[in-house]
Amino acid sequence: MDGHHSDAKGPERLRSRQDGFTLAEVIVASAVLLIILVPMSAALVSQSGLLTTNRAQVTAAHLAAGQLESDRTVADASSWSGSPPVPTLPSVTSPVTVAASSGASSISYRITRSVGWCMLPSGGSTWTTTAGASTIPSTAAVGYKDVVTVTWNGGQLQSGQVLQIPFTSIASPPTKAQTCPS
Repeated sequence: MDGHHSDAKGPERLRSRQDGFTLAEVIVASAVLLIILVPMSAALVSQSGLLTTNRAQVTAAHLAAGQLESDRTVADASSWSGSPPVPTLPSVTSPVTVAASSGASSISYRITRSVGWCMLPSGGSTWTTTAGASTIPSTAAVGYKDVVTVTWNGGQLQSGQVLQIPFTSIASPPTKAQTCPS
């Protein structure tokens, strides 16, 4: 044997097998990586979108709750006037732009309010409009409904409250049809 034999054994053969990967090994490894990474990246993108949507909804809920609390505070402290009487509620600040954190774009929210008298029929569980009724039954509870709607690009949230005022505390409660916001 002159040292030029192609059937090398021992450390020389191991060294030649470690020189690199074959094309087939590279293709198989790439396919395995693609099978794992593509669904993972799609899931991450989806989760990022859900996170943005959830942040917008939570912010809108906070804005609505703040407006309703402001309305309730003013209605509790203000004098009710008119026939039928209505509270003097604070003006709605809109649009409200909330700056986003960590490089995301800011979102502009629009807050609107609708108000009106409603009745809760005796034994009922849902506040309804008095429109269509010639009179409000004396057994019905009467309340002033305050509905706040917050809209933004891609969503809307609506929240409301009924400001119940006892008949005895207002001089002229509504007795005829009124519009109740939904």
